[in-house]
Amino acid sequence: MLCAGDPADLLFVHPGWSAGDFNGAFKLHERFKVAGFKDVLNYSDAGPSAAAEIENPAWDFIAMPHVPPPVRMRFPNVEFVKWPDGVPEEFDPGRYPLTPRTWQRPRVLIWADNPGFERKGHDLHRELLAQAQEAGAEFDTYIKSRWVRRVQEVFADVKRKTIIPHYLDRDSMRRLFDNVDVLVHLHRGGGWELVPMEAAARGVSCIVPDAGACLEYAMGPPFWRVKTKRWTPTAEALQASGWCDAGYGYEADVHELVDPFVSAVDRRDPLHWMETGPKSAATFYAKWEMARLVEQNLRRLCQTVKLRL
Repeated sequence: MLCAGDPADLLFVHPGWSAGDFNGAFKLHERFKVAGFKDVLNYSDAGPSAAAEIENPAWDFIAMPHVPPPVRMRFPNVEFVKWPDGVPEEFDPGRYPLTPRTWQRPRVLIWADNPGFERKGHDLHRELLAQAQEAGAEFDTYIKSRWVRRVQEVFADVKRKTIIPHYLDRDSMRRLFDNVDVLVHLHRGGGWELVPMEAAARGVSCIVPDAGACLEYAMGPPFWRVKTKRWTPTAEALQASGWCDAGYGYEADVHELVDPFVSAVDRRDPLHWMETGPKSAATFYAKWEMARLVEQNLRRLCQTVKLRL
């Protein structure tokens, strides 16, 4: 541990507002000198339940990978600790070299392993893929999801799709990323969205919104950022997310994306954006290696709450 001192100096728990009072964890506070939690905001601002947790005097600090400006402005007296997440060694291109992508048709990946299909934008994914195929684009789609029946319903009009329902450990995830070209990830307000980071470290080009926490790392190749507009979560979206109430979000403009997507997967795009993924994988991983980030996060936490290193 980088934080020295009595073992009972620090209470650091997860999750935060998505689990209320942590099944009585508040009762433990008297045993610790400093108490805080780590969590994410699922959208761009804090809704009522998240705000109640942020303002709760039981917490000395709140660690988040991305602190949206509206949140920092609303809670100027709260000690926020920046805690970005990184990519583990199983995705390191140096340890596990990338292999050439030699298949005929481009391969598109959709990550649908969260029951909040609306919040994760899967209706947008279906619309994009179906319209691109109607326009003549040739590609294969792979959908990672435990929610097989829901996927079959939502993506019913997407051709040449394969559903991957079983659990994947990190090694299996790496192999999956190594066998696709593009990750389409138009979430309406994900917390940190680690999957695009893992995919980028394996040479996959990633289509993400031009808003939210993912912009902490999606500032250049291999990311393609899509223009968005403001979106307010529906009751259905909140319920499907376990009532993880965290304010407004954003919605990608699929209509603006169809034509460039068709040109890209048909390899008519003169920018050859799908080729940027393998070229940038090692650089991206070096910047976002988890081991290095964890040490930085711990030092930042200790400095914020005045613990000794």
